[in-house]
Amino acid sequence: MRYTKSKVRLILAGRGDIPSDEDYIFELIEKYNLQDKVTYINRFISEKEKVELFEAALAGIYIPYDEDSYGYVTLEGFQAGKAMISCTDAGGTDVVVKDGVTGYMTGSSPQELAEAMDRMYNQREKTIAMGMNGLPLLEELGITWENVIRRLTE
Repeated sequence: MRYTKSKVRLILAGRGDIPSDEDYIFELIEKYNLQDKVTYINRFISEKEKVELFEAALAGIYIPYDEDSYGYVTLEGFQAGKAMISCTDAGGTDVVVKDGVTGYMTGSSPQELAEAMDRMYNQREKTIAMGMNGLPLLEELGITWENVIRRLTE
């Protein structure tokens, strides 16, 4: 967030894997004076809160670490009608985050992530339109609860 040029804000929600992860995030926010740009809600987030956070957001971001899937966060973002940002080295996110269609795939450097966030913030109409493309893509790919339930019960 220290590289963003727009007034974009970031909300991080959920617990860290270990307490030192959370401490590190708070240290970085303070070190780079990002209190006006980053809010860290370091506690369990209920489904209701998650819906409210996505509802209020312009877009979402999913940067998996040591994973190879497109992640629930991405699916939840699309369910909420939000465009998503992910990284080209993030494993399976490129299956659903189509650059310029359902969000932006970017390099994983802080500068590249900041550029994608600024682009979404500054091109709000395009970002909103990309958000509307996510759910139809999931349906086209067969990534639906109906398919999950059907496959589990066959």
